[in-house]
Amino acid sequence: MNSSMNDKPEPFASPFARHAWSPNELKAIVEAERRSQPFLAYRAPAGKQQIVDLSLNVKPVLTVGRGTECDVDLTGDDQVSRLHCVLECRGDQWVVEDLEFSRNGTFVNGARVRSRAHLVDRDVLSLGQTDLLFRRPHVSSSLATVTGVRTSGAPAAVTEAQQRGLLELVRPCIESGQF
Repeated sequence: MNSSMNDKPEPFASPFARHAWSPNELKAIVEAERRSQPFLAYRAPAGKQQIVDLSLNVKPVLTVGRGTECDVDLTGDDQVSRLHCVLECRGDQWVVEDLEFSRNGTFVNGARVRSRAHLVDRDVLSLGQTDLLFRRPHVSSSLATVTGVRTSGAPAAVTEAQQRGLLELVRPCIESGQF
């Protein structure tokens, strides 16, 4: 991530642009999407497209690194650590966790992962010189968190600053004897 003179990061540009895949690779991705299960798509350091099924019947925790013992083997990318990060399914959400063994870090959409990051459909994980596209096709909108107004239970806590602001707002009414 480069910075300009005002230290503003450049916008993240996905390496998975429209024409990044061959017709056969696109066909494989579409077939994976039709299974409606989460998956990773990436180009191995040797140049061949790989698709890794992340559905729970395969494995809930996957290791990612430069070694044949890893579930996602990025052998050939010398900037990836032997055990770089893990992908874990927690409930119905996928999380990437940087193991801090990696010298070059783990990035999601260009932002460095400090410990863990939740993944959403079409996030791009960057490890060394390898970019991995996370797909979670056909996610139901019922899984989205809705922000609402509290209708029962204890009242929401009010901070001291909020209390001072409220007192300043009602002070004229109090001093005029309206309360």
